[in-house]
Amino acid sequence: PAGGGGGGVELRQLDRGLALLDLDKCAIFGNDGNDLGIAMQWMERTYEDVRRLYQLLISPQLKPAFERLRQTGSYSVVIYTMRATFLLYRSGFRPSVIPLRWNPSWHSGSQVYFPSSIRVADDILNTYCTPIELMEEERVDLRKSLERMLAAREAIAAELGLSEPPVVVVTATPKDVGSTAKCLGFELRRSFLWDDNVRLRGEQRVVWVHPYNRLPPRQHANLLAFLNEKVPPNSLDQDLVEFLQGAAPDDAAFAFGGSDGTSPSWSLPSCSDVPAWPVPDQRDRVVVAARPKG
Repeated sequence: PAGGGGGGVELRQLDRGLALLDLDKCAIFGNDGNDLGIAMQWMERTYEDVRRLYQLLISPQLKPAFERLRQTGSYSVVIYTMRATFLLYRSGFRPSVIPLRWNPSWHSGSQVYFPSSIRVADDILNTYCTPIELMEEERVDLRKSLERMLAAREAIAAELGLSEPPVVVVTATPKDVGSTAKCLGFELRRSFLWDDNVRLRGEQRVVWVHPYNRLPPRQHANLLAFLNEKVPPNSLDQDLVEFLQGAAPDDAAFAFGGSDGTSPSWSLPSCSDVPAWPVPDQRDRVVVAARPKG
């Protein structure tokens, strides 16, 4: 993308490193929070409630890792996510797959770079320029998906104390650290991607982390309390219940239990701890961080 006033997002800061951050099962719990964000929107909770949800979904290892990273030098944080629906939209309202084009200066190859200046979903939707008119239902669906992405972005910015929201890079093809770093104006030797994808494990410039698909005790308790307050299981719309029950076993967050199997509840997978994230050292080599005590 072009830099400057053309609306692009080129950062051009060769004195800084680039920290690319995967979202699902990495920076945030589950696959887009295992549909918890959808549940909040379905029940017409506010955007602030959705943002608070994503704050509770943040990995407890994100902030400690970036505190250690900052001790080795300055880094710009950029979200890098494979959410192809923002590039190839499979409509649920007609038998169509619609290629989505936004502000032309945001596109580069098979990726789109959403700049920090975006504040609300309509800042993106209003740049739509594919010569296929979107149905109102499709616009609403895309708006809700974009709102969840922006809520996750805001939550990460708050967690890391960033002065502005990070750029979000969305790809529809396998992630490429080299081309993404080049497009953003960073040197490859100081560019790293934190990701849980096992297919990327062992690749240069990729810092592999254990998938964040189970919640340690504090995160589990806080998230469960929030859900029970904002979207009590026995208050959910029946269509939403059926939608949640259709999740894959590893992504399920809702269940019926009790002695007769009819008591609805949020069912969140738990664990005792989340492994610490590795960080590069001052020589830009990936090192495994020691697990924190306690």
